[in-house]
Amino acid sequence: MTNSLATVEPTAKFSDLIELLNQQLNLYHQLGQLSLQQAQAIEEGSAEQLLSLLARRSQVIDAVSAINSDLRPFKSDWTRLQTMLTSAQRKRIGTFIQQIEDLRDAIVRQDDRAVREAKRVRSVQRFTLPPGRDAEWAGREYMRWLDGFAGPVIRVRVGEAKGRWTARFHARPL
Repeated sequence: MTNSLATVEPTAKFSDLIELLNQQLNLYHQLGQLSLQQAQAIEEGSAEQLLSLLARRSQVIDAVSAINSDLRPFKSDWTRLQTMLTSAQRKRIGTFIQQIEDLRDAIVRQDDRAVREAKRVRSVQRFTLPPGRDAEWAGREYMRWLDGFAGPVIRVRVGEAKGRWTARFHARPL
């Protein structure tokens, strides 16, 4: 969505905004389901399932970020846009936003519970590895996942013998 709000009719703006909010709400529903599955994988000690879920969550988060970029013109011109919308349209948008915020908050609470449970019950080092996998495989998978998950903050590169961690705002590896 690259149209400037100034060149779009209010009805088109509203339908575009509703579509973006609907997509975002659906993505948050997906994140909520993945959060519940992640908690179950932690409880079961399933490292392979956990890594797979974390990769899927990372993809959904990337999609949410893309929609946030598409929403930027609406957010930056929200005051003017509100004057063009009816009360019913503003209420519909508000309902979407409230649902998204509620889901986001529920996901954060679920993730916090899962982290506390993981710390209380067992550490990642004690996960049972899938058949045919060893600690080296788990380490490589973790480094691959970390680069994707924390990529905006931490860059992870794996060499022959060891991994290198670099904070994006530092020039030298950590």
